[in-house]
Amino acid sequence: MILPSLALRNSYGIDSFQRAIVFSALLLRYGYSFSDDRLIKDAVQLSLAIAGSGDRFTQFVNLRVGLQVSNTALNSGANLLTNIIERFGGSVDWTADDAEPSIGDFLPITAEPSGLTLEQYFYWACQQLLADDVENYKRVQITPTFKGITDTVTIDCTVSIPFNYTTYLQTNNLISAIGATEEEEEVGFGDETQLNDNLQLTD
Repeated sequence: MILPSLALRNSYGIDSFQRAIVFSALLLRYGYSFSDDRLIKDAVQLSLAIAGSGDRFTQFVNLRVGLQVSNTALNSGANLLTNIIERFGGSVDWTADDAEPSIGDFLPITAEPSGLTLEQYFYWACQQLLADDVENYKRVQITPTFKGITDTVTIDCTVSIPFNYTTYLQTNNLISAIGATEEEEEVGFGDETQLNDNLQLTD
């Protein structure tokens, strides 16, 4: 799919790698919904997870994105980024209100390599967040699988991005809710209370 221009992304408030990951996943999920291929339709899965235990309350956007890579990646040093296959052509419009600038703990966005597709942009943003701090592997996992006799390699990207559920409810914009607080929100619950809801945004 076609990646929106840098000027548009800047106007939308895509100022961090965390926002870039969720933004591109949302557009991919929507764009893929127009495909006739059921595997492509469900290649992007997204949910909001809110969990509480004791006096801790955590909120994450959970993503699982399946990407396909040409086997030509193998003779280019396993360069997955430049060999990611565009699974569905065209572009989709972003109609959400522009998000306020991120605050708190986030990784500022930098310029991406030229000529990336939306699929490549998602993978690149995941790479950058993971490369910034290896501890991020707890929230960003990229697992390529080289097996079978197909002409493509499968990449399974599993990502958890902190967000502020209150901001999401107030703005109706998930991008606004990422980087909306100085730190991950923790709200007190009674010791007897446990919450572990998965608010599915997928079909």
